[in-house]
Amino acid sequence: MELSFLLDSKKMKGFGFVILQLGLNFITTFIFNRQLAQLFGISPDKDVFDIAFSTPYLISELVGLGFLHIIVTTTVRKASLESKSINHIVSGVLNLYLLVGGLLTLVLSFFSSEVISLVAPGFVEIHHQAATDLFQISVFTIFFTGISTVFSATLTALGLPISRELGLAGMRVFSIAYIFLNPGAESSGILIYFLIGLVAVTSVQFLYLKNKFNFQYIFKTSLISMENRSALVGSGYFVVAAITSSLFSFNINRLASFLDPGTIATISYSSALIFPLSILIGKPVGLVLGPHLILNAKASHEDRRFYIRRVLLLVFAVFGISSVLSLFIFAATPFIAQLFYGGGNFDQLAHEHVARTVRYLLPALPFASLLWVLVFPLQSIKNGVFAAGMYIFGNLVGLGAIHFMIGEVSLTQLLFAQILVSVTQALVGLVFFVISFSFPLFRGKVVT
Repeated sequence: MELSFLLDSKKMKGFGFVILQLGLNFITTFIFNRQLAQLFGISPDKDVFDIAFSTPYLISELVGLGFLHIIVTTTVRKASLESKSINHIVSGVLNLYLLVGGLLTLVLSFFSSEVISLVAPGFVEIHHQAATDLFQISVFTIFFTGISTVFSATLTALGLPISRELGLAGMRVFSIAYIFLNPGAESSGILIYFLIGLVAVTSVQFLYLKNKFNFQYIFKTSLISMENRSALVGSGYFVVAAITSSLFSFNINRLASFLDPGTIATISYSSALIFPLSILIGKPVGLVLGPHLILNAKASHEDRRFYIRRVLLLVFAVFGISSVLSLFIFAATPFIAQLFYGGGNFDQLAHEHVARTVRYLLPALPFASLLWVLVFPLQSIKNGVFAAGMYIFGNLVGLGAIHFMIGEVSLTQLLFAQILVSVTQALVGLVFFVISFSFPLFRGKVVT
């Protein structure tokens, strides 16, 4: 009975579509990172690029953008099932983000030097100025990424599981083409073409939503026109989760900027081999089965054991697949690092550093994959407090680990903190799930 839940033909088609998107993202990430490795190696220039490139996304997480997809998906899904028009709901979210995202982008652009000082205080003056100049370009990704996320989440809720990763793949194509056509490509050009790709992807998403689902943007709709108040409350929980996540990432980058030149680049290359795989393994389950799990949460009143077994089956399957993959990567790390990054300025020393770091980070892969299975069932109860809670708890543990590090901070300690966050989040999420669906007192109101 549980297996029929997984083998339904419609769900299998959904899995195939999502895996295709994530596969395209993985391939473009591979090509893009390989190009960057051959251009920069693990030099200070790569540290500068990584800070300028990643900081807008950390700030996006800080304001809750990382969880916007889940919140919009849940809210629009509920409205569509009740045969309500999505125009006011989506337009309301979009208007709110146009206002908040626009103001945030302008403020950050004005205070770009201060932002870089906060994120990478260990940079010398020349690297600080270079990062500041690049950040004034990359900061505009915050504005357009938010709009793209609203559109992709709406499409997911309406039955077309579009992930953020498909958009990212489209964006990278422009930068990949620029680097390919310009062997001596500059960092500023790479970021400009990435931004052009982002605008193009956002435009395509809007046109598809308009033509396929007759979406009509309403400029004068209320900024908070969501039909479901619980989604607004839930978004508050996820903003807190996003803040703790960003604080953790900021601290990792801040401490890494004081270590040897190239440390930020080494962490970036290694993370790019580990965490995209967790998305590739776990996110198809979240996107395809997520709305189904939300809809069936109420049925757990009648048969909670069956519902728990159903989700735990997915948990064990995802954990098993990702664990086997981790063992394979550990055995083949030198070859994989050379395959992904070898050549150009990525010399033997860079290869050894990245291979060693990848092996250290591998234990995080199975646990990071589990989060995508657990987030939708947990989002459907108690206004999402348990879903946000697993992220918050893990991030706080990571921040505590960084704060109480003994002696001089090292790369190994920073990597251990990252592993600790993933392990804690997955285990806490699993405990929250079992408790909340086993005991009515903890379950509260279920989104249906």
